[in-house]
Amino acid sequence: MVGDARETRVTGGREVVITLALAALPLLLLRAVGLRVAWEAATFVPLHTLIEVAIALVGLATFAVQWYAASARGVPEPRGQIVGAAFLGLALLGCAHLLVYPGMPGLFGPGSVERGAYYWTAGRYWLTGTLLVAAFVTPGSDWPLARRVPLVAAALVTVALLVIVELRYPAWRALLWLPGRDLTRARVALEAGVPLLAVAGAALHWRRWRATGDRTAQQLAVALALTVLSEGATALNASVYDLYNLLGHVYALASAALIFDALFVAALLEPYRKLDLTSRELVASNARLDRLRAHVEGELATTIVRLKEASEREQRARADLEAAIAAVPAGIVLYDPTGGIRRTNAAVERLLRYTDDLRDLALEERWARLHPQTTDGKPLPFMDNPVVRALNGETVGGVPVSIETPDGRRRWVSISAAPARIPDANLEGAVAVISDLSTIQELQNQRDDLLRAVSHDLRNPLQISLLQAERLQRLLVDPDRAKERASADRIVHASRQMEAMIRDLVDASRMERALVLAPERVELAPFLRRLLGQAAGAMEVDRVRLELPDELPPVLADPERLERVVLNLIGNALKYSASGTEVQISAKPHAGMVLVAVTDRGVGIDPDDLARVFDRFFRGARTGGADGLGLGLYIVRLFVEAQGGRVWAESRPGEGSTFSITLPVYVRPG
Repeated sequence: MVGDARETRVTGGREVVITLALAALPLLLLRAVGLRVAWEAATFVPLHTLIEVAIALVGLATFAVQWYAASARGVPEPRGQIVGAAFLGLALLGCAHLLVYPGMPGLFGPGSVERGAYYWTAGRYWLTGTLLVAAFVTPGSDWPLARRVPLVAAALVTVALLVIVELRYPAWRALLWLPGRDLTRARVALEAGVPLLAVAGAALHWRRWRATGDRTAQQLAVALALTVLSEGATALNASVYDLYNLLGHVYALASAALIFDALFVAALLEPYRKLDLTSRELVASNARLDRLRAHVEGELATTIVRLKEASEREQRARADLEAAIAAVPAGIVLYDPTGGIRRTNAAVERLLRYTDDLRDLALEERWARLHPQTTDGKPLPFMDNPVVRALNGETVGGVPVSIETPDGRRRWVSISAAPARIPDANLEGAVAVISDLSTIQELQNQRDDLLRAVSHDLRNPLQISLLQAERLQRLLVDPDRAKERASADRIVHASRQMEAMIRDLVDASRMERALVLAPERVELAPFLRRLLGQAAGAMEVDRVRLELPDELPPVLADPERLERVVLNLIGNALKYSASGTEVQISAKPHAGMVLVAVTDRGVGIDPDDLARVFDRFFRGARTGGADGLGLGLYIVRLFVEAQGGRVWAESRPGEGSTFSITLPVYVRPG
């Protein structure tokens, strides 16, 4: 848009220059050829009269247009009102100039060249001065002085004063014209002032047009340029009826006509043009608005359909979620930020048997009425309640709790809780999942009963079988009884295996429920040497080699549990390595702990089995049919972790394995 306006002004400026050049061409040609034409009065006066009448009519028309525009338009246009009122005075002065010109009837006296020059010069100054003032008036502004009645009154008073001065001081006429001497110096000086004012006004209007694109300002600038040509032609006349004089009047008529066109367009046609442009823009805007409305309606319809589909999906998802929650055997409770119950499922009602009165109680009071206890029978404090911890922003895993239901029965439940947050991360409440452990508790009790039976009822006959087999071993020393001795050895070996399996089962069960340790200071080097010496009759300890540093810090461990751990690792290493191969036991400080490693050169462990060797009842693919329940390494892990250490295995199939444990360094109290 800015580029188009700039291009339009450049083109318009070029056209103005060409127009002014063509307008000045007759005057330049007359001066170039030195042509002088002095017509007779009978020829010149009618032409002069016709031009002056035309100038007067144009002036009256300009005044009429501005008078109408000032009363009919809602937009103020002070520039046009000032020029329109001035043109009323110019029309009257033009009539006076016409009447007093030589050969005309006269006005309040006979006509003469002096009187005609007086009214002509006064009109030129009035025209150029008014247009110069108009250059400083902003179009569309509300100028207090631009009111049509005061302006018209001022124009009429000015004309009257000029007429009075001309009639009152007739001696002044000789200043403008002397018979036989053509123009006087005073008139030449006065005539020179008009072009100067015209040039200044033309420059100001031209600058406004260049800055704003105001077409009226452009036409006023051209009209003032024609005024300069008019004054130039008039200044060159040599007689009353000279051709230059007539050419000056023609330029004056062209200037007046151009001003009329500029103000007529600005006052009457321009508003309609703007109205038409506005109407076109409004129609285009309405069309765009209709397209936008249609687009919005289409998008709205699509959005409504999508919202409806999303709502239906949400309702289905909600229904599915409701059904899933209702079907979950665990109790689900949704709490608000204060601990109040928002919602529960049917499982909660079965577990806690909440009544409406209990629901309305505060969280602390509801918790107290459950009489919660830990696994060791101690009361669980309110601040350790998983729901309270979740309301404080903590996620709590399954916490086993014994609770008392309103019917007086005690139940074991597992409580998990997590905070509920909305997208802006603010805490909205908490969700708790309560699982009934009654069935699991019954199974554990049954398992304990079974283990007690295994431990008590099976160990007694097993001990009898073992004792009798060992007695047979002592009796069957005769070489002739070697076959019977071998049978007794196999019975002893099988009985001891059975005893080890029973011990592992009982230990695993006890450690899962409650493992009580008695940690103390243990010097590893003497502890390991003594342990190997005690196991000399039951293991191939001659295959075991100790590699211990001279300075090894003591560890904090339960000696009995540590003995089970080391013997289990040594037994596994000897069992799964070929006879005659060495088993190495090493120890060293490691990351603030003491690391003990048992390395064999046996069959190794498959990579897929390596991560599971410490699981309960797990037996790898490379056990080779060796006996056992798969509880030895599981018990090792429980013992080591209970003492604050860690256990892991490293192995390459066919090359052997290394089992490592870490134990905390003993620190002297105080």
